[in-house]
Amino acid sequence: MSNCSLHGSKMSLRKVRIQYGMLDYDHAWGVEKELFPNSNLISIGGCSIDPSSPSHVELLVCNSCRQAERQWRKENDPA
Repeated sequence: MSNCSLHGSKMSLRKVRIQYGMLDYDHAWGVEKELFPNSNLISIGGCSIDPSSPSHVELLVCNSCRQAERQWRKENDPA
């Protein structure tokens, strides 16, 4: 397994939801690589989906990045 480039902690393999279609702008996209690069709350699947498209994928995830993203969203996302 790899270690997080930001936190140095071991990352774990987790099942992550794939989001398909045209995504709305998310103001976290500008800071995610700097503040929580390995959060991987979702995986972007592209614009096309068909019945055989998977709903989830396994990705390496840093728990510290996930915690940082959740805290950042709590403080910065409009209610």
